[in-house]
Amino acid sequence: MADPVSLGASIVAFIEVTDRIIRTCKYWIETIQDAPKDMQMIMGEVISLRAILDSLNAADLHPISMELVPDLFSKAGPVGEIRSCLLALEGLLPRPAFELGASKSHRKVLAELAWPLKESKARKLLAEISHHKSTLLLAITGDIVHGIKDIKHGVQNLDYAITENQRRDIVYWLQSTDPSPLHNEAFKKHEKHTSAWIFKSHEWNRWMQGAESERFLWINGIPGAGKTVLVSFIIEHLKQICRDDPECGQAYYYCHHSRRRDEAAPFLRWVIGQLCRQSRWVPRQLKQLHDSGCEPSIPELENALEVMLSRFRCFYVVIDAVDESEPRSDLLAVIATMAIDRRFGNLKVLASSRPYFDIARVFSGVSVALPMDNAAVAEDIRAFVRARLTTSRHMMRRRHLFAEIEDTLVHRAQGMFRWAECQIRTIERLRNEQQIRAALRNLPKDLAETYHRIFESILETDRLFVRSVLVWVLGHESALWLNHQGINAAVLLQAVAHDLHQADPSSDITTYSLEDLEDLCGCLISVSADIDEDGSATNHNLLQSISAEGGFLSGKRVSSNPEERLFIHLAHYTVAEYLSSSMILQTPVSYFALSARSVESEFALSVMRQALSAVPEGTATDWIFDREAYCLTIGCTRKDLL
Repeated sequence: MADPVSLGASIVAFIEVTDRIIRTCKYWIETIQDAPKDMQMIMGEVISLRAILDSLNAADLHPISMELVPDLFSKAGPVGEIRSCLLALEGLLPRPAFELGASKSHRKVLAELAWPLKESKARKLLAEISHHKSTLLLAITGDIVHGIKDIKHGVQNLDYAITENQRRDIVYWLQSTDPSPLHNEAFKKHEKHTSAWIFKSHEWNRWMQGAESERFLWINGIPGAGKTVLVSFIIEHLKQICRDDPECGQAYYYCHHSRRRDEAAPFLRWVIGQLCRQSRWVPRQLKQLHDSGCEPSIPELENALEVMLSRFRCFYVVIDAVDESEPRSDLLAVIATMAIDRRFGNLKVLASSRPYFDIARVFSGVSVALPMDNAAVAEDIRAFVRARLTTSRHMMRRRHLFAEIEDTLVHRAQGMFRWAECQIRTIERLRNEQQIRAALRNLPKDLAETYHRIFESILETDRLFVRSVLVWVLGHESALWLNHQGINAAVLLQAVAHDLHQADPSSDITTYSLEDLEDLCGCLISVSADIDEDGSATNHNLLQSISAEGGFLSGKRVSSNPEERLFIHLAHYTVAEYLSSSMILQTPVSYFALSARSVESEFALSVMRQALSAVPEGTATDWIFDREAYCLTIGCTRKDLL
């Protein structure tokens, strides 16, 4: 959309041309008794045109008006063409006598007037101006019609008022799942100078600028290809676009394997909630759904989405990891509906997933597909590997090997960031150049073999520790109300130590440290700080509000213990997939096999055992950082699993 200031200046310049033409015509009509009648016609046409230009200059045209005449202010558009006609018309008219000097006679002036009019040049210009003038009227009429609709809408809704608190309650009711922690965690992993390739791709440009039939971009790729990090980068880019254009909005959603549900309804609810927040408006239909006390159906949510979208010229919706919705038939249907239903014509949808057959069957034909198997992804992996090597304290003395490591990993990665990351973690642990070169000659072929080797390398004496860590990390993730906040490192280490002591009372419960945790589970877990890189607190608001209601939490504390300021997550969905697959059962590392059901039961048993042994009067109030309080809190929600 053109800059309003430059548009205003342009229209003012056109008005000045019309004023000069009107003054010239008026002068000759008043000065010469037998001035041609065409002079009167010119003045009348230009006066009416000036009135329209005045309206355009004063108007703040609604987007609907701009859609009716999309090139209104372009150089080749109606306003530009009219300007050319006006300048040509002004050139045909003789200047007033006072501008020409006293030597000009009226007879000569009449001769100058007669020539262009006789040649009909002026009339042709007037006909062209009249044609473009009708287009200007269309834009103004669209604005007036929209204004009338707004007035009518206001009259109809005089009896409908909603307080700020009510609006907040409705938004809170809508947003049953908050994907922002997953987004923040994904974007932290984004490597600078990567992912920009997507903005140069043909598929992206088709999606951003294409026809209505190309409103859906489907990014698909193999496990570990970096889809989620790429999506987080795209989301940040779209946020900036919407900051620069108040008529655009955006919402994002991340599916997650731990929820084990069809994400269709939570996805729609979150998007509608974001629309309410950004428009600061809740329509009557949505309030009625809220007041009914019932869970809204998907058709009801789609109807609410249609109403909400009327407040935006363009709205972007991004959804990551569609394949992690299980089941997902409803979600696939909702996304396809968004992409093809004319009710959502101002909606642009971007989804990422693995290229599973059921997803491809629904998305093919309704999407612009962008596979993540191109050369640009390989260059991003190269930048990723280079950055990891140059910032690794373990590799500082191995700089002469960087080029060899980089070339080998990029060549063997086959588009998998996750695979490359795991190989770097393995190489970091090697002690000398010979071991590194041997590892480069014998790299695992895929992620499954990578995980197999990781578990195979764990010493017998450490196996129970690693398995217990995975049970607690996975079990913690399955508590959906924690909203993907990782488990505190201190709580994890203490809880696992008690499990080890339960298995072997003679064991030292202080054996394993944070360094041991990172060393033994390095590629299987990720560690994030309690404080974001920009200095702001991480997502403790939800945790605090939940805890305050239950009486377990008095407020977040700041500890000098580094373990209490770190949180542990599963490194990647593929770790959980490998642990629960039938493949691991047929290998020497089957001891680590963990199905979803076994995680639930083992985690619940451990939590309840530690909760029952807690001493309430001696337990700290902050359950995020205290093991006993944590077990008491989680135990209340998990006792039904026993």
